[in-house]
Amino acid sequence: MDLSELHERFAGEGILFITCGQPGIQEVFAKHCGDGSLIRNLLVAGESAHFRVGQDLLAGRDAEQVKNLFLEVGDVYITVEGGPGVAQDARKVLARGATVLPLKRTGGASAGKFDFPEKALAPSFVPEEQWARLGRSTTPLQEAAKTAVEVMVTIFEVRDMSRPPENTWDGDGRFGYSLELKE
Repeated sequence: MDLSELHERFAGEGILFITCGQPGIQEVFAKHCGDGSLIRNLLVAGESAHFRVGQDLLAGRDAEQVKNLFLEVGDVYITVEGGPGVAQDARKVLARGATVLPLKRTGGASAGKFDFPEKALAPSFVPEEQWARLGRSTTPLQEAAKTAVEVMVTIFEVRDMSRPPENTWDGDGRFGYSLELKE
């Protein structure tokens, strides 16, 4: 899988990709997203990411705090498969105005199970053919990855995220947390 198009397209635009440093999907994403310079891993104090890609940020005392912060700081969330928890998280971030990009071809919550929010399954701002191509399991992976980047560009344009915000969140405890760069 090659996600380097994400890095190439968004490097220098103030866009970061945030994970919680977990093995599996997050690890695969981080390891294949360019040189890792756009990856930030939110971690429980005293823990390390399960992979050595990106920059680790200590973001909470426990996994619940880290997850809560994760669900507050993103503008766009990509979902892959998932169960009831992914569907619940998607509802939470949509309710606060974030955008959810479900990779429907992966099944589970991302394909509409577990009361996944209908709004995320058919975004009005993405051309129908593009959305269908992204969701079809028969679309070659390279084409699907390229389409995902195109959809993300569309999302950023709709959300007017073509340039970094003037006032970015700086870990000042706004959500009851502070971030510390892990050396």
